[in-house]
Amino acid sequence: MYFQPGLIDGSTAFRPYFMFICILLHSYHFGIFHIYPYFHKSREPNHLYITRNIVCGQLLNRSVAVLLLHFVDNFQTSISATAAYALGFYRVPTIGIGIQGAEFSRTTFPTFLRTSPPHSNEAKVILHLLRELHYREVVVVHAKDDVDAIDFVTVFEKNRSKFEIHVQKYIEIDLSMNLTNQQVEEYFEEYIIHFLLNQFLRRWITIQKICPCLNQRFPNINRYLSVKLRQNTLSALRDALAVIHHGIEFLVNYDVEPPQQCETTVINNLWIAKIGDEFYKSIFFHQLHQKLQLDEELLLFFQQNYKINARDEIYLNEAKIIWSGGTAKPLEITLPKFLRAVAVADPPFVYTVPVLDASRCLHLDILVIDGIDVIGPWWSCIKRHNESKVDNFCCAGYAIDLLSNLSLGEINGSIDTAFKFELHLNETYGIVIYGDNGYVLNGIMGELDSDSADIAVGALTINPEREQYIDFSEPWLYHGIRILEKWKPRESPMESFLQPLKSSLWIALFISVILVGCSIFLLDFYSPFGRFLRIKKNTTICWQDKLDKNGEQLNFGEAMWFVWGVLLNSGVCEKTPRSCSARILGIVWCGFCMIMVASYTANLAAFLVLDQPERGLTGITDPRISNFTFGTVLNTNTYQYFKRHVELSTMHRNMEPHNVKTAADAIKAILNDTLDAFIWDSTRLEYEAARHCELRTRGSLFGRSAYGIGLQKNSPWTPHITNAILRLTESGKMEELYDKWITQHQKKDCIRTEHKSPARLGLTNMRDVFILISGGIVVGILLSVIEVSYGRHKTAKRILMLIKKKTRKLYQMNCERYNAYGYLIQRKIFRTELNFRKKSVRVYCSRCRNLIETHPYPIVGLFAYITSAILIILFLWPCAPIPCFLSCFADYVHFCPRCGHKIGQYRRGRKPKFFV
Repeated sequence: MYFQPGLIDGSTAFRPYFMFICILLHSYHFGIFHIYPYFHKSREPNHLYITRNIVCGQLLNRSVAVLLLHFVDNFQTSISATAAYALGFYRVPTIGIGIQGAEFSRTTFPTFLRTSPPHSNEAKVILHLLRELHYREVVVVHAKDDVDAIDFVTVFEKNRSKFEIHVQKYIEIDLSMNLTNQQVEEYFEEYIIHFLLNQFLRRWITIQKICPCLNQRFPNINRYLSVKLRQNTLSALRDALAVIHHGIEFLVNYDVEPPQQCETTVINNLWIAKIGDEFYKSIFFHQLHQKLQLDEELLLFFQQNYKINARDEIYLNEAKIIWSGGTAKPLEITLPKFLRAVAVADPPFVYTVPVLDASRCLHLDILVIDGIDVIGPWWSCIKRHNESKVDNFCCAGYAIDLLSNLSLGEINGSIDTAFKFELHLNETYGIVIYGDNGYVLNGIMGELDSDSADIAVGALTINPEREQYIDFSEPWLYHGIRILEKWKPRESPMESFLQPLKSSLWIALFISVILVGCSIFLLDFYSPFGRFLRIKKNTTICWQDKLDKNGEQLNFGEAMWFVWGVLLNSGVCEKTPRSCSARILGIVWCGFCMIMVASYTANLAAFLVLDQPERGLTGITDPRISNFTFGTVLNTNTYQYFKRHVELSTMHRNMEPHNVKTAADAIKAILNDTLDAFIWDSTRLEYEAARHCELRTRGSLFGRSAYGIGLQKNSPWTPHITNAILRLTESGKMEELYDKWITQHQKKDCIRTEHKSPARLGLTNMRDVFILISGGIVVGILLSVIEVSYGRHKTAKRILMLIKKKTRKLYQMNCERYNAYGYLIQRKIFRTELNFRKKSVRVYCSRCRNLIETHPYPIVGLFAYITSAILIILFLWPCAPIPCFLSCFADYVHFCPRCGHKIGQYRRGRKPKFFV
């Protein structure tokens, strides 16, 4: 059994170490092959040559494991990667010594292990070092297009938030180029004195290339901090051999031939199919192919390499560090001098004026916006819709003025906190929206989280939800949530009898008098029992003669007199309605008048005693708030407040249809009476109530909070902005800004006259009695329709009876005249049958005047339809036998067989009908 380490390097310094360890492991045979770097470091190696000559020709020689040793930093890792990949194909375990490249992953190299961690582990050590030195502001410099550099930056960026480290900038250095002083100035022109240089793949080469250029530009940078793995090549080799020693015990139970030469090895032999993987698993000691918790050395490099401290734990002895010039520990990197500020157009905090040229903002003085004299200073700001469309604005206001004062910095301070800023606008302040793929931040919060802005100013409320994703300064203005509504003054008293009722009720009452009077007149006029006399049975009429009129008919004047007499309870009525429908409406009108008169009398008696209740809201706990339309601004702190609190869930649902996008839209809606109440920050509502006398705030404050300056998470500017706000507060500048932008913009005090008066009855209070009178009118109309229909039927029936009597009398006269002539042949007189049924009957035809036998013909009448529908509904019979139902319950029409005249009709459920 052979154990063969392959040395891929250009030095023979470690041959004695192999020989020494081979004596300890004398029970196994070893073959040591030293492989020189056949390829120049600036040239890409020939992978085919490495695989054929090195792997197949030398390493695959019945070897059960291969060691790949690196101890020269500038050696090309692609040689080892090619060898490790080829050995993984033959399932030969390969242990890398001194190999820290990130490209050696388990997926690509299935049988590769290493005893040294990758360079990305140094990121955590750097983070601990920065925290111990109290450095929060860093600039990371890394090699361009380097796998280890990308891996380092990824780990550093992932863990820096835990250590509260802020990266000002990531700078890529192209190692293939010769850095000049001009390039160094371009890279580091914004940063002064102190740099943290992190090199990942070829650490010493990078530092040797970067530092001389930095020293030429900044002579005082002649030393730097770095991290080096405490494990040396000898200890890493010793660990690898120890691991192999324990793993080879697995092969004692197997008699298998390891791979020998690529040409003679069968792909599906026992080693490749089974033993190689099991042997690899027996020596595999971590899923990341690396030994964990290796100690790192913290080194301070300057003109001589000098060891400061060996890190057994996370500990740093700053007393042993010799800083540049022998002075105390230098301060961290100077704060950025240019900040990207974002705000939201929200008066009085931010006023905006559109302009074509941004340079005009410097020449603006006082502008009138919505009746407010905005003094300034004015700053240029932009609003970006997309990459091609940008609108220019001039911005001023409370928040903008505060930002300009914060940018001045502290006079004679130890740290220069002055900065310049560029201002742009956003639509909303933003909230956190949770979804299936995580959270999404919109508005200015999204800009801070995505590094599109450095600082946010305006009415940005501090709450725990926002503090999870961005930093806030100390509060600069405290506020709460209140309700704004339009002031509705109490109505002035009227010293008259009209005072107890509202004008709408009086108007409705007079309309009801006219409407009821007209209805009674029309119902009585069209009723057959009120306008015409009854026809006596023995009266003979002509076809075109009108029936006699009733001399006591109720005219329009008498109907109106009756209505007014009942309303005023005078009892003076000349005539009353005669028809049933009109009389029923009159009874309903009497009840209506009784209720109205009683209500008027009672309200008049108590009118000067009772106080009128408050019409507006008294606060968020007012039970009448459900009768109001109210809303807030979407995606804001107030909106989230109602959404978070379970006890306010009903209000949140009610306000959803009335929420607006901006506070200005809500103010306009209240002034236009399209919105009853607006729930928003108390500072803005008090400002609007002072500007508009018709607006007022209601209720006490709830949901107390404060406005703060928003910054990126772990921003180095957070404590400095907080100190600046406290400094402005102590100096009285904050109070001066409040008076400038809030107090001085308020108009003169609004005079609101309050009148104590009882509640007046309105149309809504008495709507029931109006419904009563309306119902009476409807019932009267229905009865009138029934009366008219019934009257027409009776009149037609009476006329028919008169026609029948006249026809019968004429027939009798003809018969008597016929019987009077004796010389004529006497014929038998037949009696006609008018009982029309299903069978034929013998009658005289009124058209051809012959004695005939009728021809019956079935037709579908009303009775057939009704009966069929009842049977189908009650018994759920199918629709197929409907024709049978119709024929069974059909009516029959009798026709004359000679002239075709329709003589009569048999109607089921009703009397037969005779046609003349």
